[in-house]
Amino acid sequence: MLLFVNGIYEGVECDHVGYWINDYESAFELLTQLVSNNWILQEATITDGLDRLPVPLEAIDGQPMQAHIRTLQHQWQSILNTTKSIQANPSDIPTQHHLKNWYLHLDAYYDGMLVHLRRMILSLETSKSLLLTGQVNESVRLLVNDQYDSLLKSNRRMYRQTKEERQKNTIRLQKIENESPSR
Repeated sequence: MLLFVNGIYEGVECDHVGYWINDYESAFELLTQLVSNNWILQEATITDGLDRLPVPLEAIDGQPMQAHIRTLQHQWQSILNTTKSIQANPSDIPTQHHLKNWYLHLDAYYDGMLVHLRRMILSLETSKSLLLTGQVNESVRLLVNDQYDSLLKSNRRMYRQTKEERQKNTIRLQKIENESPSR
């Protein structure tokens, strides 16, 4: 797949700048990065074989979402790695206080993840609507619809799973608070 961009960068008009991309998501991430690097985008088109798909640039605001999600995933990995090291060395079993702090940190992680997933879902729904409204080629409409439905399904599934995990974490936190001696 290729992404072709027409725009202005530092006062210089740049026409038909091409980028190799793997999927639609990476195209939107690249466009977001260009806007955040002070490009003024005029037109963007994704080509996949013989299909051309104009990109609605109104949806690109320069605020990347995937970077936030990756950061949250790295934080989650850090939390999981901490848990594995605790399990490997039983003499370092955390106290109730440490567990409570850990669950509070985990709750904040889940909260951030849910916010970013809601934003991603809203952005995908908006982009899908804009792309489908402006597209007259039925085969391209079907392709775009399928791609966006797949992305939306994946993000909604992650949202549901994260929400369920947050509820489990809330129960664990309440259990620790109920077991704590009152002061």
